[in-house]
Amino acid sequence: MRTRSRLRSVGIALVAVLTAALFTFAPAAAQAADTATISGKVTVPSGMSVTPGSVYVSVQGVATTDNGFVNVSTDGTYTITGLNAGDYRVKFGVSDSSGLAGQWWKNQKDWSSATILKVAAGANITGIDATLARGATIKGTFTIPSGTEWPSIRIVDAKDRTRGVEASWQYDQGSKNYTLTGVPAGSYKISFSASGATEQWWNKKTSFETATTLTVKGGDVKTGINASLVKSAVLKGKVTLPAGIKLTNTSGLYVAVYSATKEVYLNSTSVKADGTYRLENVPAGTYKVNFSGYGLNVLGQWWNNTSTWASAAKVKVTAGQTRTLNAKLVKGAVISGKVTLPKGSGTTLKNVEVGVFTDKRVYLRSAWVSASGTYRIDQLPAGSYKVRVMPNDGTAAAQWYKGKTDWKTATKIAMKTGATRTNVNVSLKPGGSISGTVSGSAAKKGVAYVYAYRLASDGEWEYSGWAYAATSGAYKIKGLQSGTYAVQFYRAGSGAGAGSATAPTLPAGARSLTPLTPAPAAAASVVWQKWYKDKPDAESATRVTVKAPKNTGGINTNLDVAPKIQRLKTSVPKISGTLKVGKKLTAKPGAWTRGATLRYQWYAGGKAIAKATTSTFTLTKSQKGKTITVKVTGKKDGYTSASKTSKKTKKVS
Repeated sequence: MRTRSRLRSVGIALVAVLTAALFTFAPAAAQAADTATISGKVTVPSGMSVTPGSVYVSVQGVATTDNGFVNVSTDGTYTITGLNAGDYRVKFGVSDSSGLAGQWWKNQKDWSSATILKVAAGANITGIDATLARGATIKGTFTIPSGTEWPSIRIVDAKDRTRGVEASWQYDQGSKNYTLTGVPAGSYKISFSASGATEQWWNKKTSFETATTLTVKGGDVKTGINASLVKSAVLKGKVTLPAGIKLTNTSGLYVAVYSATKEVYLNSTSVKADGTYRLENVPAGTYKVNFSGYGLNVLGQWWNNTSTWASAAKVKVTAGQTRTLNAKLVKGAVISGKVTLPKGSGTTLKNVEVGVFTDKRVYLRSAWVSASGTYRIDQLPAGSYKVRVMPNDGTAAAQWYKGKTDWKTATKIAMKTGATRTNVNVSLKPGGSISGTVSGSAAKKGVAYVYAYRLASDGEWEYSGWAYAATSGAYKIKGLQSGTYAVQFYRAGSGAGAGSATAPTLPAGARSLTPLTPAPAAAASVVWQKWYKDKPDAESATRVTVKAPKNTGGINTNLDVAPKIQRLKTSVPKISGTLKVGKKLTAKPGAWTRGATLRYQWYAGGKAIAKATTSTFTLTKSQKGKTITVKVTGKKDGYTSASKTSKKTKKVS
């Protein structure tokens, strides 16, 4: 049996058994006075012609179901009437036998890149023209395993898998031969798939990244583009919830497959109301499987009953295998309480977030405070936690549980599996502020931001607040505790000429406890960030003191002026260990500027030892009778590089 269909853009293919056209259109009503008309002309290459039904024009509403359709006349002209006001995408489509490549208005290849046409009520829009090119043809065999169905082909841009192209295709299920026609000139990657089979990219590749690129020109006929699929594996099983917890309309469970070599998500499926799941189209291979939920107070787990990807058991499946994996989830711990605001703070309770951190200073989860001031954080595994309350507007200052000022001094809350701790209440106090002016092009373009980090009792910098600088350059960071701060000035986005740089994302609840390190701007001449008094980082920045509830003003900068290069703090390294062949030596670098990257080079008798570039070195016979030294080189953005060499050791015995 031979079937034919259209391939949709954005890499989505209609399966071979479909015989309907890509779009169906409701019959147009009699044209009202306030409806619009679109008209134009379609031009084809020399030697080709528009035959009846070979070329059509369709318009599709962007935000509505309004649409229109008409076949192009043999002279290339067309008119679509009866359109309501709105935004439309215009497609110039072709039939299987036309020999042409379709396109969207203004020569775009797919729906997602189509230029939008704005249509006013009653408008008569002319000149919506298109010049079509010859289409290429791609042929080959496409074999799917017995027991699978719905063969499908996707053609996508070789550089962007989200950008598909449209083409017509015919598939003969007897001979397994297929033909794609009307393919626009370009470079593509082709995917072959079927329900119950493992997707394959041409030429016998498993992913878009490794697929072979096929380049076609108008009128080309490419043959031998073949694919033969194998059955995929199936993972199935049942996920059991703790007693008293059930799925609702606002909750769910899912099973996700990850790579076994690195923590990369590959595929997933949802769990049914009865707890069962079935994940098909899993290629033969080795994986790790995660069971998780949302809107439910349960702890996610990795198969087989572990809490991390690193400790998860590997799951190996072969082609066509069905493997059963079950999971029994346990109830999470809950921390709840109430937040009270100081009078006159202007802080909105719904803009306050409460965050939970582990005893290793790692952010875990958070919840927004309700209008009544209450909060509830669930899905917590057993452990020891610290709670921080972070306002996102007004003048109330951030605070850790029991009135503590930083993570180091914050009160620990020990939680057992499934336990509930109530009355973790926090009364916020009025905060101080930092204000000033950002001058230069960034502020004028509205892309200047200012961030404040408070120096904690253990020497770490805790994110405490931010402010957007107005186009006048003025800014004010509110809600700051008393303390010592480092202030960062940041230029965001390409609007300031910063290339690929973007504003740092700062999750509410102080999820970033250390200074931000946003990506540098693409243009090296652009100052994308610096710290107060033209310094390159928090460590070198001139400190700013805040005494709440007062304001510390005059913290100004010009973001067009580059930060000053600083001198790296260094130390002479020392060598520890036994000076005998076969023994390991260790380089102790001493104190260097925080955040500096240190590199090592070991020497024997004053000559560099090949490949001896780590902080440890095991002596060999080649070093016998020679003295040993080690050189440490430090590098950090905004600082001059520096090197220090240790004293010579005694001779190796």
